[in-house]
Amino acid sequence: MLGVVGAAALASGLLAVYLVLGQSTFYRTDGFQLVFLYLERHAWARGDHPLYLTVAGPFVEALRDTGLGSHRLATVFSALCTSLATCIVWLHARYARLTRAATVRWMLLVGLCPAVLLFATVVEFHAFFLPFAALAFLVAEVLLRQRGGRALLVAVVLALVTFMASLAHGTGNLLVPLLGAWIMGRSDPGLRKHRFALLCAFAAAHTVFLFLGRPLFLCWIGDPPGSGLVAWLQQWFDAEGWAERVVHLALWEVLVPFLPLSLIVLLPFVRKHRWHTGWAIAGFVPYGLLCVLVLRDPEIDEPMWEHGSYLLPLAIPAGWIVVHSLGHLSHRAWAGVLALSLVASVTFTLQHDTRPGEEWGSDARAILDERSTILWAGSIELPWALIETPRVRVLHTIEGWASAAKDFGAWQSATRRLIDEHLAGGGRMLLSRHARSDLENPQFKLIGAPMWAFFEKTWKLQPLQSGGFEGWEMVR
Repeated sequence: MLGVVGAAALASGLLAVYLVLGQSTFYRTDGFQLVFLYLERHAWARGDHPLYLTVAGPFVEALRDTGLGSHRLATVFSALCTSLATCIVWLHARYARLTRAATVRWMLLVGLCPAVLLFATVVEFHAFFLPFAALAFLVAEVLLRQRGGRALLVAVVLALVTFMASLAHGTGNLLVPLLGAWIMGRSDPGLRKHRFALLCAFAAAHTVFLFLGRPLFLCWIGDPPGSGLVAWLQQWFDAEGWAERVVHLALWEVLVPFLPLSLIVLLPFVRKHRWHTGWAIAGFVPYGLLCVLVLRDPEIDEPMWEHGSYLLPLAIPAGWIVVHSLGHLSHRAWAGVLALSLVASVTFTLQHDTRPGEEWGSDARAILDERSTILWAGSIELPWALIETPRVRVLHTIEGWASAAKDFGAWQSATRRLIDEHLAGGGRMLLSRHARSDLENPQFKLIGAPMWAFFEKTWKLQPLQSGGFEGWEMVR
């Protein structure tokens, strides 16, 4: 078996890969919203996936003095969570008494799965969710080896783990049918009736935890109990055109994000583990239905590419099946499989990391110095500023517009006090050209024009330009 030192070294190596590949690109709008609305503004209700924000927020705050910025710290958090998931896979393998080679292969197949590596390098919920999924499979392994009252107790513990997973991400509820199918597939024929009764108890306990525990948790963190999952499903559920999304699901949510697992895992159908694979596929059905019925972009009426995020827990049983069915392969053949996984993962991640604000960031940093700086940023550059200039405090023009629209006089007083105190302390205040463009937008001009006039009247605006960055420095 692989020892603690070996497992720690392997998990640390995977963590190093995740940190090196840490992206400078937001994942869809979710990553931007997480960083700006919550980690920076603490303004986003946490009802959808409340546990992530409850844990990630204090993590970022504790390390804020490092100067890395909320975005980079949140990607570090994702990397740590994913590395933790591989450690739990090691615990699972150790409990199941897998060989050293099988344990290493399983950890690497999970840790280097393209979808897993991608979400280890971005700001999103799914990396935080993965350790809970891994822990659920570990507890399921314990359940498979218990009888009588102990088995019932373990089933309740498993329900508690899946409930916690549902707080990390709403798809944690789908672990119930997935684990149920996995346990039935792993059970001896003579024990299936007994296991089915245990699984009914497991599902009932999860339901109780969900309907009693979730409202209590939301109240504890200050969110309204009715917020979150149900509203999310109502917003995104769309059965129309589901058949067209099946091909998209098979190719872009399963095949590509889980290479080479998605290809190799089907081989056991002609080998001794075809029964396990069949049950695993049965457990996949609810995930597939969710993806087909939910993953549609309403703006362009096309399937939404989520890079396999909703299916991330499937990497764990898929890795188990591959390790057990291909155990006869030589070390050289396994090296080839793992090399293919690494290449697929790195390619998958680098294709996403387009870093759209790189040039803007380079130009902006050229005119920044060591002094404390506040930047009024426009909407287009706000995501770039959060990533590329982490030491700069970023204000969004539209935030100011919203405050000014409610009470212009109060906004004037608060803004004058903020800027004057910052300048008096030796700091710099910059106003970007894109910020002015926002205020001149016809949608905001009624309030935006007086805001700009207030800036011009109260402070001297000295023009600044560095490549693609244009704006003004506000001085007394």
